[in-house]
Amino acid sequence: MSRLRGSLSSILNNEKKDSTYYRIAHYLAENAYRLKRISVQDISNNCYVSKSTVSRFCRDIGYEDYYELNHDMYQLVETRYNKFQRYNQDSFEERQASYYKDLLSGIEYARKYIRQEDVEYLASMLFRYWNIGVLGSLHSHAVSEYFQHDLGLFSKVISAPLLPENQQDFIRCSDRDTLIIVVSCRGNYFNQLLGKIKVTEGCCPCCVLITDNPKMKNSNPYEKVIYIPCSENYAQQPRNIGYFLNQVVLEYAYRDQKNKENEDDALLEIYRKLRPGEPAN
Repeated sequence: MSRLRGSLSSILNNEKKDSTYYRIAHYLAENAYRLKRISVQDISNNCYVSKSTVSRFCRDIGYEDYYELNHDMYQLVETRYNKFQRYNQDSFEERQASYYKDLLSGIEYARKYIRQEDVEYLASMLFRYWNIGVLGSLHSHAVSEYFQHDLGLFSKVISAPLLPENQQDFIRCSDRDTLIIVVSCRGNYFNQLLGKIKVTEGCCPCCVLITDNPKMKNSNPYEKVIYIPCSENYAQQPRNIGYFLNQVVLEYAYRDQKNKENEDDALLEIYRKLRPGEPAN
């Protein structure tokens, strides 16, 4: 389902509005609630494209055919209704109370389950690697972009490609000197990407998964799986993973400052040895 949402969002955000794929993606997104009653012919007629173009669109975003895409879309719609059902009370005050209750519960979850060793591990890996990519889809990608932006404030440059094909290119070009951080609530997004590409044997990157799925612990191809539990509701997912990444940034900032102070002290000591008796500016 995340594959479908990510693909449609990418097309709507990046394709020109008069392009064939934009028209198809827009029609699917706008009519998702009644897609079970829409045929390939309906899409062809409403988007002014051939049925073969609809089939090619499905294949290009990772589906065997329209039937498989249709099945994912139906599940997506059902998931959407379930996700927001808990906030469907009649009054604004009740909806607000339910949302904030879940939000505060998520913060308590984060404080309880985010482990110091996990934060320190990922912060240390940021210093160890220079070629770093953080990959996610939809809400997880939003968390990834915040992480990228915050690290950039400390001159730490990482990649956070959005489009699936750009993520695949990043993985394809990676090697043993590359760190790939995967942000995925369910934990299976990266496996979908790996199914489409081949990483050269002996040049595999270091992969770290951050997820709230306990079943992903000790799974391949990850060197480490960091588990951040949260409830599957609108208020918590994937904010709890965002809380973890915020703490990684704080740890990185602290270590970066200490490293600079140590470098300044070392330079000062060298200056004193070269020019004894002279005051250092």
